[in-house]
Amino acid sequence: MHANDSFLYAQLWALSRAATPKVLTSQIPLLDYVSSSPKLLANCSATPCALTIHEVKEYIQDYAQAAKNTIKAGSDGVEIHTTNGCLIDQFLQDAHLQARSYKSVEPETFDYQSIAE
Repeated sequence: MHANDSFLYAQLWALSRAATPKVLTSQIPLLDYVSSSPKLLANCSATPCALTIHEVKEYIQDYAQAAKNTIKAGSDGVEIHTTNGCLIDQFLQDAHLQARSYKSVEPETFDYQSIAE
């Protein structure tokens, strides 16, 4: 790809409550059905578990490690998908947030860099 002057960008995303719960529970290891709040998604019978602040920090670490792995594997860059109801979007949309505890972590005081290292 690089020999042809092309570029490769990886897109990282997590479906969370937009995922199909039955598919998540059939995976090895089992994957949790999570969201920013325990609200039902239309046409879904399962209720997602709301992530704790600690779990949110784990997701940030996972994204950082995935980005590092992608660059190490030869990608030119990484995009983080934050729309269409994926996990990050659920924290950006007030309609999805039931627990206001996430809002208590102000972006300007939250040390993203120390988590990503």
